[in-house]
Amino acid sequence: MEFRLDQGEERDFRDLFKPPFSWSHVRRDEEMRHWRVLTEEPKLVRLMHKSGAVALLTCDGDRATSVDLVQGPEAEPIVRRHAFQADAALKARFSQAFAPGRPATEAARLLGSGTTALETGPNRATWRTAEGPVIEAELDGDRVRTARLLTGGDALDRIREAAVERRWSVPAFPGGPLNARNSHEVTLFLDVMQATRLDSRVVGPELQVLVPRPERFDPKDLRTNASSDLPFR
Repeated sequence: MEFRLDQGEERDFRDLFKPPFSWSHVRRDEEMRHWRVLTEEPKLVRLMHKSGAVALLTCDGDRATSVDLVQGPEAEPIVRRHAFQADAALKARFSQAFAPGRPATEAARLLGSGTTALETGPNRATWRTAEGPVIEAELDGDRVRTARLLTGGDALDRIREAAVERRWSVPAFPGGPLNARNSHEVTLFLDVMQATRLDSRVVGPELQVLVPRPERFDPKDLRTNASSDLPFR
């Protein structure tokens, strides 16, 4: 989550939440599909956009008299505190669906529509529920060994981790990994590929670099051999 609206979304926000207005009327607007109600108090309604931006509606009864848009670092604490909460009904469905020994795919199906997989693996799987909280399960084969329901900031952190994992889940480079001896060789490789650095991370002793793969790139364009002073071997 970037916790920020883009230019078009902010324009839509200004058009939708133009005070004063009837909150009960606006909440039925089709554009509200991008927003989720976090809390409703007598004089304050908190909303979260799919991007993580937050809208604060000051209300007098059903009449919204002012609207504040909170974005960026200021929005995250509000999201961590009020978003991804589980009500009693979700907790009950979770306890029933994710009983130990149940096949994981069946458990996710029993939880209800809108449950989407964040990560699947041989020993662990995670799902995001339609309501927002995250389920993390430890597996024995394809069956649930233990499971827990993550809410609030814990759910947000797990959603972020899953997004990073998906970002780095890329096909293997043809011919195997190409190892550089220093950062200058990495730069030369990017120049040969005519690619830009999207991201980098440290995994153990390695620095890994994520780049887009140009459609016309041919690995044969890298002419290297063991006796050369070229960067990749």
